[in-house]
Amino acid sequence: SPPIMRPSPIKPSITKNLSLGAILGILSGFFAALIRDRLDYVFHNPVEVKEKLSVPILGHIPYVNFAYRSREKKESIVDMINNVDSFTEDKNVVRQNFIWQEAMRNISTSIRFLNTENSIRSIAITSSIPAEGKSAGIIMLAKVLTDLGFRVLVIDADLRKPQMHLRLGLNNIKGFSNILTDVNTNFRDFIQQIGDNKNWFAITAGQKVPDPTRLFGSKRMTSLAKEMSDSNEFDYILYDTTPAIGLADPALIARNLDGYILVV
Repeated sequence: SPPIMRPSPIKPSITKNLSLGAILGILSGFFAALIRDRLDYVFHNPVEVKEKLSVPILGHIPYVNFAYRSREKKESIVDMINNVDSFTEDKNVVRQNFIWQEAMRNISTSIRFLNTENSIRSIAITSSIPAEGKSAGIIMLAKVLTDLGFRVLVIDADLRKPQMHLRLGLNNIKGFSNILTDVNTNFRDFIQQIGDNKNWFAITAGQKVPDPTRLFGSKRMTSLAKEMSDSNEFDYILYDTTPAIGLADPALIARNLDGYILVV
């Protein structure tokens, strides 16, 4: 009999190939998403932080362009905050300035209500890794607290890579390391006032030392932290420390204080 031509070819089968491609695509996407999730160590929202760390969330700090611009250019963030109205290249700066101030006010309120029995005065602030906005967050928090009428002392306890003197526009000839190494010094002689703000003071890191961990674990550190806290000259003493991963400095400092805050 003569050959018969079917209306549709045996191969390739469009229906079969589409079904097979869909199944393989779903399986490949599932395994790719699983691998990506396993390798993703970044928190994408505050809810993930709360679920993973199981610690109280004091507040959420919004992203602020001019704060990170200060780090890149090594300029005084205080000058940028005071001159925020002069920014013309970014129309959102004024709005961001208002947003972060409100966020910092919420955080300062949370700190005041953390403990009703004993007042929280001395706080170490750290992060897991560098460049997470720790120093900028300390400066912004201190600025808001001083605007509320509190006397604040900021101490740069990062003796490895100090940044506070650059961010505050201060000299770093002598500072916290000099106080720790010389028991005959008075911490008041190393305090610098921040601009014209009569409620805002700072102690820079000072000269670099070969072993900061030994200094933070010394009896001098314990007595100095207690002396500054018991002096009642400041409502809040904020310590800027090194990142927590791989370094014992934050834990050694915080054991002499009322607590510490982790910036994520």
